Amino acid sequence: MSRLRLLSALVPAAASCLLYAANAHATTDCQFAMHHAAMVLQGDCQTDATIFVPDGFTLRGRNFTITAVDPPGGHFLGAVVRNVGARASVERLQITTSNLSDVCDAGDNALRGIQLVGASGSIIGNVIRDLNQAAGHSGCQEGNAITAQSFGSTERVRIEGNLLDAYQKTGIVVSGNVDAVVRANAVAGFGPVDFIAQNGIQIGFGADARVEANVVTGNSYTGTAGHVEASGILVVGGPTLTGCSVTPCPYTTGLRISHNLLLENDVGVLLDNPADATGAAPPTPTDNLVEENAIFKSSLTNGSKTQVGVFDIGNHDRIIGNTISGRGYDPAANPGAFTRQIFAEAPFAVDPVIRRNHLFP
Repeated sequence: MSRLRLLSALVPAAASCLLYAANAHATTDCQFAMHHAAMVLQGDCQTDATIFVPDGFTLRGRNFTITAVDPPGGHFLGAVVRNVGARASVERLQITTSNLSDVCDAGDNALRGIQLVGASGSIIGNVIRDLNQAAGHSGCQEGNAITAQSFGSTERVRIEGNLLDAYQKTGIVVSGNVDAVVRANAVAGFGPVDFIAQNGIQIGFGADARVEANVVTGNSYTGTAGHVEASGILVVGGPTLTGCSVTPCPYTTGLRISHNLLLENDVGVLLDNPADATGAAPPTPTDNLVEENAIFKSSLTNGSKTQVGVFDIGNHDRIIGNTISGRGYDPAANPGAFTRQIFAEAPFAVDPVIRRNHLFP
């Protein structure tokens, strides 16, 4: 069935016009039935371009799978699923890729699974596996399973109960003017690899979020390029960043990171709000709270020999009641390496509050 006839059969006229215009160049066998404000996937399917969710609609995947493939003579660009209006949601959808080319893209063309741009909504109960290029061996800095970003009005987003496995760069990214709840997600990286430094959950560019009750595992970089580490939960902000809607980029402040289980990540939680390129603490309070998380690393695997349970670059951040264990964070077990359960020292951290943490080798 042609795409035009398919939409005519399944989509009311107003939504049909919008959706068809947004996907005019896609080759896909994905079929959707439109019921009121629901866009209901009818079965497993493939697409070689982004599928757009109309304004105010919820894509209900019904646990069917959309597989992203390269178009003839080109390569897949952008998100597999994305909004086109001020509100959209995605529920119970499975996404994967098949043999995507190892071609690096940035901006809107960077590979993503589900993306909300300048929109409120919810991303709940989805499964995104193998969102990567070159059969999972690409070093391209893209391949984020879920992304919510806004550099205009403040948007509210709920990201809950998703299973994200073998993403290329990051499991969940929340950026800019977004107020997010990131809860009860299972986020699994590749494990120790030498071709890319992954991150499980990234909150940055001034976003606000509660990050709670997630399980984040296997973000570990064995390479030595750039002296970098992979992180379970990464918080980024401050004037060293570029690409914000305001200059300088804002610090990312007031987050609550609690009750997460963080296993086998180079850095369990990295609070990265430097004032300048030296990594000095910011002059104003960042007030991020890292509370009652369980963080474990069994051994030293990072190529630059740097592993820390909670690493603080901030001002008056609070690190309270966490359990941090494993030989991978134990200084005594790794002579010559930089391993710490908690690192929050001047000039990187100012006035940290550190109490009631349980630290074990």
